Amino acid sequence: NLRWHQKIWLKQNSLEGGIRIDRNYSDDAWNLSRFAMTYQKNNAHITVGHLNINVGQGLVLGRSYGRFKSVDNLKSFSLDDSRYSYHMGSSIGDDILGTSLTLEKNGWTYKGHFAKLNSNNTSSFGIFFNQNNYQIGLLAAGIYRSDSSSKYGSLTFDINRLPFLFTGEISIYENKKAVILNIIRWDTLLSWTLHYRNIPFNWTTISGRPVSILHSGANEKAIAMSIKHKLEDYTITSWLELFSEHINKDGYLPNSGSDWLIKCDKHSNSTGLYSVQYRIKNKNTVQSWQMNALEFSSFNPETKQYLTIQWLSPRKKLKTKWQNVKVRPEKNNAESGQLLSMSYSGFSIFEISSVFGANAWNTDSWQSRLYNYSPGLKGEFYIPAYYGLGSEFFSKWSYEISDQIDVSFRHSIKWKSDQNALDHSFAIQVESIY
Repeated sequence: NLRWHQKIWLKQNSLEGGIRIDRNYSDDAWNLSRFAMTYQKNNAHITVGHLNINVGQGLVLGRSYGRFKSVDNLKSFSLDDSRYSYHMGSSIGDDILGTSLTLEKNGWTYKGHFAKLNSNNTSSFGIFFNQNNYQIGLLAAGIYRSDSSSKYGSLTFDINRLPFLFTGEISIYENKKAVILNIIRWDTLLSWTLHYRNIPFNWTTISGRPVSILHSGANEKAIAMSIKHKLEDYTITSWLELFSEHINKDGYLPNSGSDWLIKCDKHSNSTGLYSVQYRIKNKNTVQSWQMNALEFSSFNPETKQYLTIQWLSPRKKLKTKWQNVKVRPEKNNAESGQLLSMSYSGFSIFEISSVFGANAWNTDSWQSRLYNYSPGLKGEFYIPAYYGLGSEFFSKWSYEISDQIDVSFRHSIKWKSDQNALDHSFAIQVESIY
């Protein structure tokens, strides 16, 4: 089950370029998965190859991963994007292969692209005005198929009027309008965020996904509120989000849900950081079935409750976390699960730094699964799901041979009660810069 990739990137003055090749264990040869070349001269920036394009809140051109809430950064799902760059990462979503141009002059930025997206052509042109703490942009974009075309118009803004930050995007596609608005107050003692989005039914983006936290980023209306308050050694963070579909595509009542979290952190220079977090997620879905040639439907709420207790040592080398989940469907039997994880990052020998730890978990089924971050190599964001009964030992080792060469390695051994053998997973990465 091995997968290999190699990335080569060359830079000479204003010209950069490179390729990425991948190979799975079952493949006969290496495959060219990414390539790009970029050139910058004065205020002009030209990129040819695989592109990464994010604009505004992603209503037209968005991220493949969308957005997510972060307890440590409540602005994470409200920030405005304005990025036309190359894409050398792993293949997530559809590939955009073409050329882009960025030109800056007297506070104005002109951006555009022309590319292939699957078997279709796509293009965009945007004008962005930047002055002091203001950025306002107009975007025109389209995707052109053999038998039809879709055209978009979008207004993006990022206005910083201390102590408030206003970000958002208003987009029009055919006769539909999508809106995302954010108001943020960021202060060292008291910060809060208000978020609103209204994305109509059958709204489609050219690439990626728009801002979305609980749902798919389409056919929904939602509001979210968050607050962070610091008081001496304590920090209290909380958010609440409510969402609902506009239309259920099967003709039933629209699905809906909510997400509420509260977290308390206590920081001490002598004892470290203690954290207690409670989160409850409700999701109301419509289920249908047939009986005696008749079709029935029911509105079934499901509640997931999460409790997380965490301790981080004063020097942030030792981390211990315990998670508990309870799943309460309306009709089926309730489920529960828990996960205990420990990691230590303070051990080094012969200039080789390391992170090693262990996970142990016990959940009733996949429905009561838990997620936990595991240390990965550069470019990896590894958050596996843990379910059933099992345990895992993992380690990551890094060695800087010189200023140009860095070697890293990770390995894990996992045992699960439903398997008869240990599951080994490892990866090695050599990064060289010349």
